[in-house]
Amino acid sequence: MENQVNNFKQEYDQFIARFQSDIVGTEEIGKQIGRQIQFYGDAVRVFVNVKIAFDKRLSEYEQRTDENTGKTYSSTKAEKIVNSLPEGVAMLRAEWDLKVIMEQVGALRNMQWGVQKEQGMMGGI
Repeated sequence: MENQVNNFKQEYDQFIARFQSDIVGTEEIGKQIGRQIQFYGDAVRVFVNVKIAFDKRLSEYEQRTDENTGKTYSSTKAEKIVNSLPEGVAMLRAEWDLKVIMEQVGALRNMQWGVQKEQGMMGGI
């Protein structure tokens, strides 16, 4: 599923390239928005799985004892450590994918609005 989520970047870039070289109507933009929303749903599922793994690893580190002080790790220190582990990297990527997809949806909505406005000024051509 993670590969499917990563396809959103490629599909968006292809759509933008087509938009720049061809006439694209509001309906096509709407379909692309729908596809991006589907990618967002997939990305949420990936995020949830990654978050579960991240939280488990964080819990493990919060229960560990610091060899230098003899005390358990603080939440902040445990989080810094886990952020450098594969679970932390995966969490960062999953969060980033969610953000990027929503930014792309916003850009597509603005594009759709602009095309609608332009078509209205040209008499619906």
